[in-house]
Amino acid sequence: MGTPEELRQAWRFLAQESWTIPGTYERRLSSTGIHELYAVLVRPEGIVGLALDLPARLGGSIGEDAAKGFVLRKTWSQEAGRLRISLMLSERRYLDVFGVLACDVLEKVIRAGTAEEAGLALRDRLVHWKRFLKAAGEDGLSLEEQMGLFGELFVFKKLLAAAVCEPARVLSAWQGPSGANQDFFWQRRAIEVKSTTANDFSRVRVANERQLDEDDLLDLLLCQLAFDRNYGAGETLPEIVSVLL
Repeated sequence: MGTPEELRQAWRFLAQESWTIPGTYERRLSSTGIHELYAVLVRPEGIVGLALDLPARLGGSIGEDAAKGFVLRKTWSQEAGRLRISLMLSERRYLDVFGVLACDVLEKVIRAGTAEEAGLALRDRLVHWKRFLKAAGEDGLSLEEQMGLFGELFVFKKLLAAAVCEPARVLSAWQGPSGANQDFFWQRRAIEVKSTTANDFSRVRVANERQLDEDDLLDLLLCQLAFDRNYGAGETLPEIVSVLL
């Protein structure tokens, strides 16, 4: 079982085992190597989290923090000489995003070779996520923005599967987050992705004429994707993000 799936399954087990009895419940994650990591659930709020135990001497290198969707807390165990870092969901409406965030942090932490590196990995990923969440705005991405991001990630995944070049080059070619004219650009070749749920997808809407400007390009491909929105079916945006992390 992959580590992200183990975390999600641990949350499900805690929800089943705790019933509705108030309290804080945790389960040790077994596939995290040398690091002590735990899935956490707080009842009755249903708040989930990820906890990392570190030597108490590292307390000064990691500060408490908060952003839209999560809060980072520190607690000390004087007897054990340990520091508990708890990354917790702050509001239930951000549960899907928090699940992706926690899995991303978890994967980076377990790759660290020492406790010091694990703490730095957690801190650095949260800096990255804070920038992303701030850019998304107070209410998150609009429906149109979610559709656009899903389409870009869908093409991203297809490019990886086709092995057109190394994964690092596919990542560097993706220009969506930078607001460039085309969504993918590499060696004077570009791909512009358009996503829609409309019945009539014979037309495309562009933000500006330069999105389809071929000047100085060897190739410009327009990729139009038509999706159906069905609740409870298909792949969600958090799922496709999780696959690509």
